[in-house]
Amino acid sequence: MAEKLNTLINNMYPNFSRGIVKQNAKYNQDLSSKMVLLEVGSNLNSLDEAIRTSKIIAKVIAIYLK
Repeated sequence: MAEKLNTLINNMYPNFSRGIVKQNAKYNQDLSSKMVLLEVGSNLNSLDEAIRTSKIIAKVIAIYLK
C-alpha cells in the first residue's frame, strides 16, 4: 500500500515524496495490512508548509481510495 501511494504521489507531484523508509519497528502498523505511517515535514518546516503538504496528501489518498 505504501509503495502504491508513493508511486501515485510522485506521478501527481514529481519529487514530492522523499521515498519510503522500511524498518522493523512496527508503530502499530502490524495491526492491519492497510496501515501506513505518514510523517509530514520536520523541525525545519513551518506549520504552513505542513498544512499545504497535508492537503496534497489528502488529495492523493482520496484518489487512491476510489
